[in-house]
Amino acid sequence: MIWVKASEMVFGHQGVRAGESGDPEGRELTELPFLRGLLAEAERIWQDRARTALREGPSGDPVGRWNVTSEAALEMVSAHARLQAADAFLAAAARAEDPRVGFLMRSLCRLFLLRQLGEHTGDLLAEGRLTPDHVRPCRRPSTRLSGSSLPIS
Repeated sequence: MIWVKASEMVFGHQGVRAGESGDPEGRELTELPFLRGLLAEAERIWQDRARTALREGPSGDPVGRWNVTSEAALEMVSAHARLQAADAFLAAAARAEDPRVGFLMRSLCRLFLLRQLGEHTGDLLAEGRLTPDHVRPCRRPSTRLSGSSLPIS
């Protein structure tokens, strides 16, 4: 099934376009929309790589072309699945009736997104989607978030 999704996404899926997530200057790694946009950018990066590999693969050899594409295609599908999980998490947080529950869910979603983005920081930095100031203290936001307290109402 994952191979079917990979081929669908290589050939027809439209993810974010380059630069759509906005300028990273002044953005914080605790902003959920920024983090979500970064994961969408990671998906786009891997989709571009998969499409490039497919175009540049050995001509006249469909299996060979797919073989050189498969690594990037699987990374793209992985980023896509993680993005869908984050979206479901955010939707559940938005439906939370208790503000404390919503706060906790958004905090957990931040941790989830930070964890998922860890392996893509080099690519996102190279593409101009992160700044060196975002990458240097990469572990600190998750430490701050895990130690944050609940708002008392």
